[in-house]
Amino acid sequence: MARGGDAVEAVATAAATAAVLFGAGAVVGSVAGLVSDRLGRAITAGAILSVSALCSSVFGWLWGMPWEVIILVGLVYGLTIASDSPIYSTGVIELARPGQLGSTMAVQSFSGFTASIMAPVVFGFILDRGAGLGWGLAFSTAGLVALAGVAAMLLLRRLPESAALA
Repeated sequence: MARGGDAVEAVATAAATAAVLFGAGAVVGSVAGLVSDRLGRAITAGAILSVSALCSSVFGWLWGMPWEVIILVGLVYGLTIASDSPIYSTGVIELARPGQLGSTMAVQSFSGFTASIMAPVVFGFILDRGAGLGWGLAFSTAGLVALAGVAAMLLLRRLPESAALA
């Protein structure tokens, strides 16, 4: 709308763009998995989370930037936001105790779905109370959560169990 389009056109363009940008991340998951086989799960996931955190921290502040900049940051963000998910699933399978694979995967799924349910609620809460800074604050908060994931991957690397990971 800031570029002169009407509300319907703006929503349609935004939805189509977001679908392409974040849909690309699903394809990259296989590549990330292959990289994690070579470099290690924790290091690969930590690197992906770092890039995702950076993109998230700046994405909400890009208002008024050229469309090409928004698309470029959005593409990198879309490529990283979901590409680490297969790494976690594989890591959980590799570290599960014998006879507890099903319950371990259930806990991982429950945790992931719970975070997926809560994230939009928290994002919306911040967006509604951001007083003109909502988008920047909401995306930056998501970036902080990703940084917590980086810290978790660094801690995992220190555990002896991480040697069992690729």
